Amino acid sequence: MKLYLKGDKDFCSIAVDRKLGLIGLTKVPANDARSVAVPIVPKKIGEIEVEVSSILQVKVDNGYMNIAGDAVRRKIFVVVGLNKDYNIDS
Repeated sequence: MKLYLKGDKDFCSIAVDRKLGLIGLTKVPANDARSVAVPIVPKKIGEIEVEVSSILQVKVDNGYMNIAGDAVRRKIFVVVGLNKDYNIDS
């Protein structure tokens, strides 16, 4: 299966805004599932929507044909953390 991330103005990734960018390939057995890490860099604080699609292609003659697919859309919430240095006496 080919995995795609839909680009968005609210995060940086390999995908262009509102276009699908190929993020990987994976094999998924029938009636099974896989978790996939999707690297993004948020550009804003708060709620961001992320959409990932998978498409199964089979080789036909001189090309490929899409025969199945699925997509998931999730909202993530970005917060700001504070970095603090700690001294550890040895």
